[in-house]
Amino acid sequence: DFNVWLGRGTVKRNNTFDESSIAELNLCIKQERTYFTDANIEYDEAIGTTYTQRNYFFQNDTINNSLKHVRLFLLPSTLSTSFIIKVQDDRILPLPDHLVKIQRFYPGTGGFETVQIVRTDDNGQSVGFFEVETVDYRFIVSVNNTLLLTTEKQKVKGESVPFTLTFTIGVDLGAPWQPYENITDLVFTLSHNKTTDLVVFQYEDLSGEFTSSNLIVQRLNSSFENVVICNRISTQAAAILSCDLSGNQTGSYVARGFITRTEEFLAGQLPFSIEDFTELLGLYGVFLGWFIILVSAFAFKFNEIAGIVMINLSIIFVNLIKLVSFGLVFITAIMAASIVIIIILEK
Repeated sequence: DFNVWLGRGTVKRNNTFDESSIAELNLCIKQERTYFTDANIEYDEAIGTTYTQRNYFFQNDTINNSLKHVRLFLLPSTLSTSFIIKVQDDRILPLPDHLVKIQRFYPGTGGFETVQIVRTDDNGQSVGFFEVETVDYRFIVSVNNTLLLTTEKQKVKGESVPFTLTFTIGVDLGAPWQPYENITDLVFTLSHNKTTDLVVFQYEDLSGEFTSSNLIVQRLNSSFENVVICNRISTQAAAILSCDLSGNQTGSYVARGFITRTEEFLAGQLPFSIEDFTELLGLYGVFLGWFIILVSAFAFKFNEIAGIVMINLSIIFVNLIKLVSFGLVFITAIMAASIVIIIILEK
């Protein structure tokens, strides 16, 4: 099935051929002009099922009166393995109407031959047939005769069913963890002094590409709306950035040191806590907290509802004085469960 046109293609001529037992089909153009064509060619052996049926496509290709010989290759069914061919963009969205040219490498000639061309459907998928594990292939992805991707030579092998080859078209975004990798030509320390509550980010950048540095210290809240306590910036390649946390309330904090060259990198991250007397108590504070909760529970054993209320109040109390850190999620869950139990007991 061939569509041929000139210019923008507002008018196209369609030619359909259905030949069941020929080895070659000739298409001739007499006028010395350049035409554009879309074509869908489906071919197979004339009789029997010895070979696998394949397709070959043209998409916005140019043709003229110069001789062009297109060879259509068959693959024996006994050697054929089908693979889903999937084309997607860098956001993992399917790309329909894209052509994937499958080229096989022939060591005898040292070159590649196009053995099949597939066109993706609305789901960005099609089916290709391969001789697996022994033959080298490469793939060329295009749309409207515009080259998008050419792969290296590789063998095709099935790893998980359904066998799938996926091609991603788009800008290489690099490794997602690149901003957190170890930075070369950088010496630094990031520390917190528990006695003075001083956070220090000391560094020396030897790369010659240094732009700026940044020390950010945040107090972590259970509501995930972290509060920025310090934001120190320096444009010197070697410096000491500090943040004095004396006088700040008890709780959990995190300090981050950033280095900016052509892009910003996280040099180091340090989580820490500012505690009061409960830090000295250690495990004894945990024991004392649970003891307070147990006493509250048994003090009102004659009244189940009062006992439940006191357990909740004692949990909130030991959390506030930092004997035991339960967290907002745990306290909310306990209170919700307690309300349900009280409603059931009232009935």
